[in-house]
Amino acid sequence: MKKLRLLLVAVLILLPFGVHYCYHWLTDLPREVAIATGPEHGRYHGLAESLARELENRHNIDVRLVPTSGTFANLRLLRTRQVDLALYQSGSPYDDQPDENAPRIQAVAALYPEVVHLLVARDFELTAPGDLAGKRVAIGPPDSGDRATSDRLLRHFGLGLKDVDGAPLNYAEIEQAFRDGELDAAFLTLGVNAPILPRITASDACRLAAIPFAAALVRRTPSMSSYTLPAGMYQANGRFAPPQQVETVALRAQLITRDDTHAGLIAAATRILLSEDFQKANQLVDLFENGKQFATSRPDFPLHAGAIRVYDPELHPIVNSDFVEATEGTRSFVVSLLIAGYLAFRWFRQRQERKQEHRLDRYMTALLDIERRQMELDQQAGANDIERLQTLLDEITTLRQQALGEFTAHDMNEDRSVECFVHMCHSLSDKVNAKMTRQRFERQIERLLKKADTSG
Repeated sequence: MKKLRLLLVAVLILLPFGVHYCYHWLTDLPREVAIATGPEHGRYHGLAESLARELENRHNIDVRLVPTSGTFANLRLLRTRQVDLALYQSGSPYDDQPDENAPRIQAVAALYPEVVHLLVARDFELTAPGDLAGKRVAIGPPDSGDRATSDRLLRHFGLGLKDVDGAPLNYAEIEQAFRDGELDAAFLTLGVNAPILPRITASDACRLAAIPFAAALVRRTPSMSSYTLPAGMYQANGRFAPPQQVETVALRAQLITRDDTHAGLIAAATRILLSEDFQKANQLVDLFENGKQFATSRPDFPLHAGAIRVYDPELHPIVNSDFVEATEGTRSFVVSLLIAGYLAFRWFRQRQERKQEHRLDRYMTALLDIERRQMELDQQAGANDIERLQTLLDEITTLRQQALGEFTAHDMNEDRSVECFVHMCHSLSDKVNAKMTRQRFERQIERLLKKADTSG
């Protein structure tokens, strides 16, 4: 029993340290993170590199960049848990839950507008949307957001991918194809700060064209918004493009993740994205001007809990949500185990006590012996048992003092048998005192009667 108590005390002492260790083990940021970027010459790649540097410098996380063909490849890598973060073009068609076992996609932040650039060859006159029919058009790689946007724009023009000579070229190949005269048009959906845009738009090989009926396209497509490229937006080799403003449309680049990604990691990434230094370094003008309002507006997916923790800090729980979720089953098991252990301990202790002689047993036996002996006294008229009764009364007093000396006030409060023993002692003392009083009274009456006879 003593060893069991010592073990329990040791567990209680070590429990806070164990909880502290488990808390940090479960809530510390992961040591390795993978980010799906997109094509190497696109805006996604540069932005992912900048985010990776910040994560490495601020949190000592090893970040691995995974170049992809674009949005759909990024989604696929997220769903198969090959990456933790990915850049995504809003409005791209997707299957929200292709597999019941696949994690759900969630949003972290909107980053910047991705502007649709319709580039046409210098000698190609685009007077009506139907002029693209049968032409050699760069529509983007199969898994890219450019491919999805190209399909949407061609349908807006009353055409389809099958109606044009589609060329699945990347950005570097598009630039070279225009120079070689092998391309009539191209759809590029990029942030205006993409490094490829100044070179390709300011060249002699192609020019920027406005999107026909852009306002109607925006009205039919909730994920799109109107966008005006100002004159002289791009500059390269002393040349500016476009020569006059161009009306087009824009989507939004978003950072997305999985619902099971570490909330602390997402919170750290969100704080980096909202920092003014990061926004200035990466020319995230819209995010810099509008902050959280732009970051959380019109997301294609629900916001991740880690991002919500940054956007709405008043909703942040005292205990880290990752820790609560990770330990929910363990906590229930530990609490149930402790309760079962306590009940088993009480049952075992009570069973052992029932098997062992109670500490009051020998005092109770002695008290019953005194009661039996007092019954033999004061049984006949005229008996003189006062001295023997007084001896029994002294034995009761001594027995009661010895018994109470072995029990604390806590024992008396917890063990009702002590109270019962004390009541029995009082009752027996009262009975012996009553017999002694009666015999003394009888002796007194006898002395008075003898005195009366003598005087008479």
